[in-house]
Amino acid sequence: MTTAAARGPVALVLHQARFDLRSFLRNQQARFFTLALPVLFLVIFNGVFGNKVVGPGPVKASAYYVPGIAALGVIAASFVNLVISIAAQREGGILKRRRATPVPAWVLVGGRTLTAVGVSLVVVAVLLGLGRVAYGVKLPTSALPGIAFTAVVGSITFCVLGYALSTVIQSADAAL
Repeated sequence: MTTAAARGPVALVLHQARFDLRSFLRNQQARFFTLALPVLFLVIFNGVFGNKVVGPGPVKASAYYVPGIAALGVIAASFVNLVISIAAQREGGILKRRRATPVPAWVLVGGRTLTAVGVSLVVVAVLLGLGRVAYGVKLPTSALPGIAFTAVVGSITFCVLGYALSTVIQSADAAL
């Protein structure tokens, strides 16, 4: 029994997530705007505005940039990519063709959400690593589980918002 029905629900979602991740990695625009643009923003902001001490305490400006741009990366990985891809798939008739397959709709939603969570974690990790290495942003290792949890919950939340908003958007051009 190797049919899709014989697989468990977790295996189905993982299989769909693998497909969605491949689709994401093959899309050059999605890769750029999700992975490269937040890194470019961090470099540009530190280059233009400097990395001076700001605020009442001895905190560098990059310590403010990194979490803000990491949040932007989570939003781009989950909300923006999801809304644009769903609108484009609906306009291209792909969603109708998928309804004809034996794969349940919740597997498609779960796979896309799992992919968004994974990409969000990668973006946050890259930005934290770059902030640490290039700009000296100090982060206690005890905070990493909380950051990962926040990134996962934030990504899932923005996926839910993306699915809700995608019902209102009528075309792929409007989604952009």
